[in-house]
Amino acid sequence: MSFAAVSKHVNVLDRAGLIERNRRGRFIECALNPLRLKALSDWIGDYERFWDERLSKLEEVIKEHRRSKS
Repeated sequence: MSFAAVSKHVNVLDRAGLIERNRRGRFIECALNPLRLKALSDWIGDYERFWDERLSKLEEVIKEHRRSKS
C-alpha cells in the first residue's frame, strides 16, 4: 500500500474521530479512540439487528411461497 493510500485512510479515520493523532518530532503517532469505536460498534449493532430481523422475515416469506407452490 502506498504512503498516499495510507495517509488517505488515516485522514478518514481522523475526521470520523476514530483515532487521535499526536506529533512527536517528525513522526505522527495515531491511537484508537475507544469511546468513539464503542459508539460506532453500538450503531452498527443496531443496524445488524434490524437487518437480521428483516432478512429472517424475508426468508420465511420465501419459504412459505415455495411451500404454497408445491
